[in-house]
Parts: sequence; C-alpha cells; structure tokens
Amino acid sequence: MTGIIIYMSDTDINNTYIEAINPSGYVLKVLNSGDSKDPAIIEAQHQLFYHLHRKGLPVQEPVRNIHGQTWAVETVPDDKNPARTYGPYIFHMLNYIEGDVVCKKPYLPTTLYNIGVFAGKMHNALQGFENKYFRNKSKGFIWSLTEMAGLLEYTFAVKDKENLEIVNEVIKAFQDEVVPNYNKITEGYIHGDINEQNILVREILENQKTESGVKCPCDVTAFIDFADASYSYRVFDVAIMVAYMSIDCKEFDQLDVGGHVLAGYFTQSTLNAEEMDVMRICICCRLVQSLVMGAYSYHMEPSNTYVLQTAKRGWPLLSKFWKTSKIDLLKDGMK
Repeated sequence: MTGIIIYMSDTDINNTYIEAINPSGYVLKVLNSGDSKDPAIIEAQHQLFYHLHRKGLPVQEPVRNIHGQTWAVETVPDDKNPARTYGPYIFHMLNYIEGDVVCKKPYLPTTLYNIGVFAGKMHNALQGFENKYFRNKSKGFIWSLTEMAGLLEYTFAVKDKENLEIVNEVIKAFQDEVVPNYNKITEGYIHGDINEQNILVREILENQKTESGVKCPCDVTAFIDFADASYSYRVFDVAIMVAYMSIDCKEFDQLDVGGHVLAGYFTQSTLNAEEMDVMRICICCRLVQSLVMGAYSYHMEPSNTYVLQTAKRGWPLLSKFWKTSKIDLLKDGMK
C-alpha cells in the first residue's frame, strides 16, 4: 500500500493516517510497548468495534492485512542503524472516519447537546456486549475512577498547597460518597475517555452558505479510541465527558457545559437519582486524575510540556466546580 502518511498526536498510542485505496483513508495504530505484550487488549477492542457496528453506531472497523489478520506483531528498524530494532509492537489498521476533533470547533450548546445524544446512543448500543478482558480491566487501572484511592501515590507531584488540598478533598469525597453507593448506580461497559481528541464532529451547515464569521454547530460523526474501555459505571463516562468538554469551553460559562451535555444524553438514556447525586464528585474526580497525572508525568520528564496543557485551565476549573453546588452545576440538564 502506498499513500500520504500523516502523524497524529496521542500520549499513549502512535497514530498514522494513510491516504490510499479507501477514498476516506485508514489509520495505522501502534500500541505502546506495555500494551503490545498482551494481545488480549487488541482482540477486546476489535470485538467492541464489531459489536457497535452491528448495532448501527458509527465506529472505526479493523482492516485485515494480506494474511487475513486484523493485527500483527512487528519490530521497527532504526533508520540510522538497521541492525538495531525497536519493539515488538502490535500494529493494527482501522478505517478512517471523516470529521474534525471537537477541540477544533467552537463549543456551542447545540454541539454539546449532540455529543450527549451520541453518548446515550453508545451506551444503549453497548448493552448486550460482553468481554472478559474489559470486564476486569478497571482493577488497578489508574485512569479508572474506581481507582481514585490509588491516585494518592502520585499527589506528591502537585506543588501548589491549595490545589493539593482540593485534590485530597475530592478523593475523600469519592471514597465516602460514591464507593458506598456502587450498588445503586448502573454498571455497564463504557468508553472511558470521551475527551476533546476522541470526539469527531462535522458542521451541520457545512454545505450551506453562511455569513462570514458565523459559528456553526456540529453533529457527532463518531467517538474514537476505545483503549480505555472497561466494565464500570455508566455515570463515570458521562462525568468524564462533561469534565473534558468543560475544560476546553471558551464560548460561555464552563459551569453550563454539563447541563447541555446531559440534556442531549437524556434524549437517549437515563441516570437515576443516585447517579445525579454523585455526578459533581465524579466530574471533579476526572479533573483530579488528569491534573495529578499530568503533574506526575512532568515531574518524571520535565521536558515533556505537552502533559501540562490541561493544567492552565484545569486547576481553576476544578476549584470552580468544587465550590459549586451539584444542583447549580447541572441545573440545565435537570429541567
């Protein structure tokens, strides 16, 4: 296969866009060295893709290689020293779904509403899915909200005392108010990382003439990157989505983001009273995870400033959320 190769950023996985054969192109994904040691990871993801496709949800699908396989283990030679190789790594190719990542578009209420709609459809489509790897994944996985207590091992990297105080308060609140209510919130398979880089959108009015400078709302074409999928609690997925959409929103008050997302979500799915009650804590938990792990990564590798991108807007947002009542935070979605 020949074509134009475009590299796309990702903190854990290398993604390469290949424009050839399929008019829309393909994405060649390379798992990191740790994940490449366990083929169950890629097999689970592919089963998930196939399930969602059968349910009619737009999703990337695996492309078979010349050997009829959907993934392969390969080593990569060093360009400067062919005798040296890197890996082995797991490679797999997916069809490319057109659309822009949502962070490249303005965060308009209609766009956020549509993101909520798509998330609700995804949760409905995930019903009936079963996979042993994903069912056990959240145990010990630092990015799972169920592992908030384990985050205490990394909080030393947070140098600001006020920020650290909020972090500890959020973790304690999760342990005191969320964990005891696990039996009251809905279990299920979740995406686990619905962030601004994993939501593909397209302008609703892109084929119509609009006045210069007019911002167009977007609809969702797909959610991508299910590497953090697991069997957990659906409210966590919604909270993660609200957290990330709130960080990037510059068009209006960040506190209003959750209401728009939930309004869309409720057209397709529901959250019970207990889930709404813990939503604010769970949103803050995702912010804490992202900010603490970003601080830790920077502590370990000071030259990697990419991991600090969330911090500038994230810390003030966390403080703002934590000081806001759960009713005010989600008021639009509960109307």
